[in-house]
Amino acid sequence: MQMRVGLAGRRVLLASTSIFAFVIGGSSTSAFADSCAITRTGPGSAATVSNPSGATVNCINIQNNFTVTGNVSNAGSINANGSTAPTQNGITIDNSSVGGAISNSGTITASNIGIAVGTSEFVANTATVSGGITNGGTTSITGSSLTAAGISITNVTSASGGISNSGEILAGAGGGGISLQQMTSFSGGIFNTGTIVTGQDQSAISAGLISTFIGEVSNSGSITVGGPATVVACRSECSPAMSKTAGRSRRRAVSAYP
Repeated sequence: MQMRVGLAGRRVLLASTSIFAFVIGGSSTSAFADSCAITRTGPGSAATVSNPSGATVNCINIQNNFTVTGNVSNAGSINANGSTAPTQNGITIDNSSVGGAISNSGTITASNIGIAVGTSEFVANTATVSGGITNGGTTSITGSSLTAAGISITNVTSASGGISNSGEILAGAGGGGISLQQMTSFSGGIFNTGTIVTGQDQSAISAGLISTFIGEVSNSGSITVGGPATVVACRSECSPAMSKTAGRSRRRAVSAYP
């Protein structure tokens, strides 16, 4: 692992390393009010939901017990500049299920979250994703709220298939990179082979309150975190297995926080 201190107090991790492993994520847009150009509302189902290459929309919202048996994908442009959900998130899965993967190979610009599974840390959500989440494009976060992140899975029962970033997650305004909070189980690991840049005091990868986490967290790309933030952070409330492993692996780039 190589770490150096860069400008403006940022710490840069450029490494090919497994951070730790342990068992424990249209049309032209102008004004869309509080709805997404691509909205699927249940009950109901579809094989896939996509924003194709060359198309621009404000957001994608899958809600109210809608089932996508295959993938949810963006290959075009999403500009989610709304002030409230769901228009402040690029892709939202809200009390609905995705049997395949959620993927971005285009560009997402969002004022809060690029890809959100679940909507609030205070409200339980039945959203599920079985095929993982991949970002091979560019996800830029312009907001600086505590919930702002490139990819977020929050207060759901389970998610599988892992999370991988081979593109760019740019959250320089104050957001985090990848956040997993409050769920019974997560499997598949978290892998970064691309670029993650976070805002002040925000971790690149954050996980907490997860009962069972199966997989590894690894980086072979570039991670830049703002200020005193850590590259990987695990809440002290994590399950004993997760907290214990984070403690054994602790180094400057990996830490637990209260």
